This record gives sequence, C-alpha cells and structure tokens, in this order.
Amino acid sequence: MRSCNRNRVTVYVLNFTGMVDNVGSSGYKNGQKRASYSSPICFKANVGGTTGNEYAGIFGINLEYDRVMYITKSQIQELKIKEDSVLFIDKKPVYDANDSPLYNYKIKRICPTLNEVLIAIKQVRNE
Repeated sequence: MRSCNRNRVTVYVLNFTGMVDNVGSSGYKNGQKRASYSSPICFKANVGGTTGNEYAGIFGINLEYDRVMYITKSQIQELKIKEDSVLFIDKKPVYDANDSPLYNYKIKRICPTLNEVLIAIKQVRNE
C-alpha cells in the first residue's frame, strides 16, 4: 500500500558533481570552494513519515532522519542518486545569489531491499 501511485509526490534531485572555486562580489576567485550540483531532475516518489519501528534496523540505530523515500531500483540507477545528492520535496528548486541550491532535504542513507530502495532523508534549513 505504501507504493501506490496516488501517494507519489514530485521530487527534484540534484547530484553532487564536485567542488568549484567560489567567486566573490568583485568577480574574482576568493580562495574558497563550494559544492556544485547537477541540474535538477524531476521524478515521482513515495515519501512517508518515520512513524513506526519497522525501519529502525535497516538504517541503523544512531542515524537521525526525518522521512523515508521509497523508489524503485530502476529509478535509482536511472537518476544516479547517491548519498551526496540533495532533494527538493514539496517545493521547486530555488538558488541563492551564488547559484547554490537552497535544497530542503539531504540524503542520509540508501538501503536497497528486494523490491525497492529505501532512502532515509533529513530536513535542512537553507534560507
């Protein structure tokens, strides 16, 4: 029941591509680095809350996460989602003045199961 099509929400994923030099207001590199991400990729996924105990053993005891996302094995291969990818859930991608994404979730752990992939995600405050 948790993977019904009617329960799917729109999710945008940005995959980590590497570290790039940060450019200051003067237009020159300032010696700092920032994370660079791919263009947003839109897909549908089941995103649930973490109420219940059935997933406590899958992700580990000390892992802090807010929600669980369920996707198919073919989706994770197609989208190339990894633990350094970031997500926009319940909002469209937005960026700050330095062209850094203001994502609202990051991936904490990916756990493939027999039929699907469970992803523990943590909410972040990027405003």
